[in-house]
Amino acid sequence: QSLLHRVELQLGRAVPRVALSATIGDLRLAAEFLRPAGGDTVRIVHSDGTGQEIKLQLRGYLERPPDADESNPKQPDEEPPAANVIAIATQLFEVLRGQDNLVFVNSRRDAERYADLLRQMCEQARLPVEFFPHHGSLSRDLRQDVETLLKDKGRPATAICTTTLELGIDIGSVASTAQIGAPPSVASLRQRLGRSGRRGGPAVMRLYVQEAAVDLDTPPQDTLRPELVQTIAMVELLRQRWYEPPRIG
Repeated sequence: QSLLHRVELQLGRAVPRVALSATIGDLRLAAEFLRPAGGDTVRIVHSDGTGQEIKLQLRGYLERPPDADESNPKQPDEEPPAANVIAIATQLFEVLRGQDNLVFVNSRRDAERYADLLRQMCEQARLPVEFFPHHGSLSRDLRQDVETLLKDKGRPATAICTTTLELGIDIGSVASTAQIGAPPSVASLRQRLGRSGRRGGPAVMRLYVQEAAVDLDTPPQDTLRPELVQTIAMVELLRQRWYEPPRIG
Protein backbone atom coordinates (compact mmCIF):
# COMPACT_ATOMS: atom_id res chain seq x y z
CA GLN A 1 0.00 0.00 0.00
CA SER A 2 2.81 2.39 0.86
CA LEU A 3 4.64 1.81 -2.43
CA LEU A 4 1.46 2.11 -4.50
CA HIS A 5 0.60 5.37 -2.75
CA ARG A 6 4.06 6.80 -3.44
CA VAL A 7 3.79 5.84 -7.12
CA GLU A 8 0.44 7.59 -7.39
CA LEU A 9 1.84 10.72 -5.73
CA GLN A 10 4.63 10.84 -8.30
CA LEU A 11 2.29 10.26 -11.25
CA GLY A 12 -0.36 12.62 -9.99
CA ARG A 13 -3.15 10.14 -10.79
CA ALA A 14 -4.70 6.93 -9.49
CA VAL A 15 -3.21 3.67 -10.74
CA PRO A 16 -5.70 0.81 -11.30
CA ARG A 17 -5.40 -1.88 -8.65
CA VAL A 18 -6.63 -5.46 -9.12
CA ALA A 19 -6.83 -7.99 -6.29
CA LEU A 20 -7.66 -11.69 -6.67
CA SER A 21 -8.50 -14.24 -4.00
CA ALA A 22 -10.39 -17.49 -3.62
CA THR A 23 -10.85 -17.15 0.14
CA ILE A 24 -11.86 -13.59 1.05
CA GLY A 25 -14.66 -13.74 3.59
CA ASP A 26 -15.83 -10.11 3.38
CA LEU A 27 -15.21 -8.43 0.03
CA ARG A 28 -16.17 -5.00 1.39
CA LEU A 29 -13.23 -5.13 3.78
CA ALA A 30 -11.01 -6.23 0.91
CA ALA A 31 -12.23 -3.29 -1.20
CA GLU A 32 -11.44 -0.84 1.60
CA PHE A 33 -7.97 -2.36 1.97
CA LEU A 34 -7.33 -2.20 -1.77
CA ARG A 35 -8.35 1.46 -2.03
CA PRO A 36 -8.36 3.03 1.47
CA ALA A 37 -11.13 5.61 1.97
CA GLY A 38 -12.46 4.75 -1.46
CA GLY A 39 -14.09 1.38 -0.99
CA ASP A 40 -17.31 2.48 -2.69
CA THR A 41 -15.39 3.19 -5.90
CA VAL A 42 -13.97 -0.35 -6.05
CA ARG A 43 -15.81 -2.71 -8.37
CA ILE A 44 -16.38 -6.11 -6.78
CA VAL A 45 -16.57 -8.97 -9.30
CA HIS A 46 -18.12 -12.24 -8.08
CA SER A 47 -17.53 -15.52 -9.87
CA ASP A 48 -20.79 -17.27 -10.75
CA GLY A 49 -19.06 -20.50 -11.71
CA THR A 50 -19.93 -23.68 -9.86
CA GLY A 51 -16.25 -24.41 -9.28
CA GLN A 52 -14.29 -27.61 -9.74
CA GLU A 53 -15.23 -31.03 -8.47
CA ILE A 54 -13.99 -31.75 -4.96
CA LYS A 55 -13.29 -35.19 -3.52
CA LEU A 56 -12.90 -35.37 0.25
CA GLN A 57 -12.34 -38.28 2.57
CA LEU A 58 -12.38 -37.98 6.37
CA ARG A 59 -10.81 -40.76 8.43
CA GLY A 60 -10.89 -40.96 12.22
CA TYR A 61 -8.34 -42.72 14.44
CA LEU A 62 -8.44 -43.48 18.16
CA GLU A 63 -5.29 -42.47 20.01
CA ARG A 64 -3.53 -45.64 21.18
CA PRO A 65 -0.18 -46.23 22.91
CA PRO A 66 2.71 -47.78 20.96
CA ASP A 67 2.28 -51.43 20.07
CA ALA A 68 4.56 -53.99 21.66
CA ASP A 69 5.60 -55.16 18.18
CA GLU A 70 9.31 -54.43 17.86
CA SER A 71 8.97 -54.11 14.10
CA ASN A 72 7.42 -50.65 14.46
CA PRO A 73 9.60 -47.97 12.84
CA LYS A 74 11.47 -46.05 15.54
CA GLN A 75 14.85 -44.60 16.33
CA PRO A 76 17.12 -46.25 18.91
CA ASP A 77 16.66 -44.93 22.47
CA GLU A 78 13.48 -43.08 21.45
CA GLU A 79 9.92 -43.81 22.43
CA PRO A 80 8.20 -45.59 19.53
CA PRO A 81 5.39 -43.74 17.73
CA ALA A 82 1.83 -44.25 18.93
CA ALA A 83 -0.16 -46.94 17.14
CA ASN A 84 -2.55 -44.37 15.62
CA VAL A 85 0.40 -42.41 14.18
CA ILE A 86 1.73 -45.62 12.62
CA ALA A 87 -1.74 -46.35 11.21
CA ILE A 88 -2.00 -42.93 9.56
CA ALA A 89 1.53 -43.18 8.15
CA THR A 90 0.78 -46.65 6.77
CA GLN A 91 -2.37 -45.41 5.06
CA LEU A 92 -0.49 -42.47 3.55
CA PHE A 93 2.22 -44.83 2.32
CA GLU A 94 -0.36 -47.05 0.61
CA VAL A 95 -2.41 -44.35 -1.13
CA LEU A 96 0.15 -41.65 -1.96
CA ARG A 97 3.15 -43.59 -3.20
CA GLY A 98 3.92 -43.15 -6.89
CA GLN A 99 2.44 -39.64 -7.23
CA ASP A 100 3.19 -36.05 -6.29
CA ASN A 101 1.27 -35.00 -3.16
CA LEU A 102 1.25 -32.54 -0.28
CA VAL A 103 0.54 -33.68 3.28
CA PHE A 104 -0.19 -30.75 5.60
CA VAL A 105 0.42 -31.00 9.33
CA ASN A 106 -0.08 -28.43 12.07
CA SER A 107 3.42 -28.48 13.55
CA ARG A 108 7.02 -28.83 12.46
CA ARG A 109 7.41 -31.76 14.85
CA ASP A 110 4.66 -33.67 13.01
CA ALA A 111 6.27 -32.84 9.66
CA GLU A 112 9.53 -34.44 10.80
CA ARG A 113 7.81 -37.35 12.51
CA TYR A 114 5.65 -38.42 9.58
CA ALA A 115 8.37 -37.78 7.00
CA ASP A 116 10.76 -39.97 9.00
CA LEU A 117 8.20 -42.76 9.42
CA LEU A 118 7.38 -42.75 5.70
CA ARG A 119 11.07 -42.69 4.79
CA GLN A 120 11.65 -45.77 6.92
CA MET A 121 8.68 -47.52 5.28
CA CYS A 122 10.19 -46.86 1.85
CA GLU A 123 13.55 -48.23 2.96
CA GLN A 124 12.00 -51.32 4.56
CA ALA A 125 10.11 -52.02 1.32
CA ARG A 126 13.35 -51.40 -0.64
CA LEU A 127 11.72 -48.60 -2.60
CA PRO A 128 13.07 -45.15 -3.48
CA VAL A 129 12.33 -42.59 -0.79
CA GLU A 130 9.39 -40.41 -1.92
CA PHE A 131 8.49 -38.54 1.29
CA PHE A 132 10.31 -35.41 2.47
CA PRO A 133 9.75 -32.78 5.21
CA HIS A 134 9.22 -29.11 4.34
CA HIS A 135 8.90 -26.45 7.06
CA GLY A 136 10.30 -23.12 8.09
CA SER A 137 13.07 -24.47 10.34
CA LEU A 138 14.77 -26.27 7.45
CA SER A 139 17.45 -24.46 5.48
CA ARG A 140 16.43 -22.74 2.26
CA ASP A 141 18.51 -25.21 0.22
CA LEU A 142 16.69 -28.21 1.70
CA ARG A 143 13.28 -26.64 1.07
CA GLN A 144 14.23 -25.80 -2.51
CA ASP A 145 15.38 -29.39 -3.09
CA VAL A 146 11.91 -30.64 -2.11
CA GLU A 147 10.22 -28.02 -4.31
CA THR A 148 12.41 -29.11 -7.24
CA LEU A 149 11.41 -32.74 -6.69
CA LEU A 150 7.72 -31.77 -6.74
CA LYS A 151 8.22 -30.03 -10.10
CA ASP A 152 10.06 -33.03 -11.57
CA LYS A 153 7.29 -35.12 -13.15
CA GLY A 154 9.71 -37.97 -13.79
CA ARG A 155 10.06 -38.78 -10.11
CA PRO A 156 7.17 -39.02 -7.61
CA ALA A 157 7.55 -36.99 -4.43
CA THR A 158 5.35 -36.13 -1.46
CA ALA A 159 6.11 -33.23 0.86
CA ILE A 160 5.10 -33.41 4.52
CA CYS A 161 4.69 -29.69 5.10
CA THR A 162 3.34 -26.94 7.30
CA THR A 163 2.01 -23.62 5.98
CA THR A 164 5.21 -23.24 3.93
CA LEU A 165 3.58 -24.84 0.87
CA GLU A 166 0.04 -23.59 1.43
CA LEU A 167 0.40 -20.77 -1.11
CA GLY A 168 2.95 -18.48 -2.71
CA ILE A 169 5.38 -21.12 -4.03
CA ASP A 170 4.97 -22.52 -7.53
CA ILE A 171 5.28 -26.30 -7.43
CA GLY A 172 2.82 -27.05 -10.23
CA SER A 173 -0.13 -29.34 -9.73
CA VAL A 174 -0.13 -32.30 -7.36
CA ALA A 175 -2.31 -35.40 -7.52
CA SER A 176 -3.80 -34.91 -4.06
CA THR A 177 -3.43 -33.24 -0.71
CA ALA A 178 -3.86 -34.53 2.83
CA GLN A 179 -4.42 -32.84 6.17
CA ILE A 180 -3.52 -34.40 9.51
CA GLY A 181 -5.52 -32.77 12.27
CA ALA A 182 -8.19 -30.10 11.98
CA PRO A 183 -7.15 -27.34 9.55
CA PRO A 184 -6.22 -23.96 11.08
CA SER A 185 -9.13 -22.24 9.28
CA VAL A 186 -11.65 -22.73 6.49
CA ALA A 187 -9.65 -20.36 4.27
CA SER A 188 -6.51 -22.40 4.93
CA LEU A 189 -8.40 -25.61 4.10
CA ARG A 190 -9.46 -24.11 0.76
CA GLN A 191 -5.95 -22.92 -0.07
CA ARG A 192 -4.51 -26.35 0.71
CA LEU A 193 -7.22 -28.20 -1.19
CA GLY A 194 -6.63 -25.93 -4.18
CA ARG A 195 -3.09 -27.19 -4.58
CA SER A 196 -4.48 -30.27 -6.35
CA GLY A 197 -6.72 -30.51 -9.39
CA ARG A 198 -5.09 -27.63 -11.24
CA ARG A 199 -5.11 -29.48 -14.57
CA GLY A 200 -8.85 -29.81 -14.94
CA GLY A 201 -9.34 -32.82 -12.68
CA PRO A 202 -11.01 -32.90 -9.28
CA ALA A 203 -9.34 -31.45 -6.22
CA VAL A 204 -8.60 -34.32 -3.83
CA MET A 205 -8.01 -34.11 -0.07
CA ARG A 206 -7.78 -36.75 2.62
CA LEU A 207 -8.42 -35.59 6.19
CA TYR A 208 -7.09 -37.50 9.21
CA VAL A 209 -8.42 -36.82 12.71
CA GLN A 210 -7.16 -38.37 15.94
CA GLU A 211 -9.32 -38.52 19.06
CA ALA A 212 -8.74 -39.91 22.53
CA ALA A 213 -10.51 -43.13 23.48
CA VAL A 214 -13.68 -42.60 25.54
CA ASP A 215 -14.26 -44.37 28.85
CA LEU A 216 -16.23 -43.76 32.04
CA ASP A 217 -13.62 -41.27 33.28
CA THR A 218 -13.59 -39.16 30.12
CA PRO A 219 -14.74 -35.53 30.71
CA PRO A 220 -18.12 -34.90 29.02
CA GLN A 221 -16.74 -32.29 26.61
CA ASP A 222 -14.15 -34.76 25.30
CA THR A 223 -16.80 -37.37 24.52
CA LEU A 224 -18.15 -35.00 21.84
CA ARG A 225 -15.12 -35.67 19.59
CA PRO A 226 -14.34 -31.93 19.30
CA GLU A 227 -11.66 -32.14 16.60
CA LEU A 228 -13.82 -34.42 14.47
CA VAL A 229 -16.81 -32.08 14.84
CA GLN A 230 -14.61 -29.08 14.03
CA THR A 231 -13.28 -30.73 10.88
CA ILE A 232 -16.78 -31.69 9.69
CA ALA A 233 -17.97 -28.12 10.33
CA MET A 234 -15.08 -26.73 8.29
CA VAL A 235 -15.90 -29.03 5.38
CA GLU A 236 -19.55 -27.93 5.49
CA LEU A 237 -18.53 -24.25 5.54
CA LEU A 238 -16.16 -24.93 2.65
CA ARG A 239 -19.05 -26.36 0.64
CA GLN A 240 -21.06 -23.22 1.39
CA ARG A 241 -18.11 -21.05 0.27
CA TRP A 242 -17.89 -19.34 3.64
CA TYR A 243 -14.49 -18.10 4.77
CA GLU A 244 -13.27 -16.15 7.77
CA PRO A 245 -13.34 -12.38 7.25
CA PRO A 246 -9.92 -10.72 7.14
CA ARG A 247 -8.55 -9.33 10.40
CA ILE A 248 -8.88 -5.55 10.38
CA GLY A 249 -5.62 -3.73 11.05
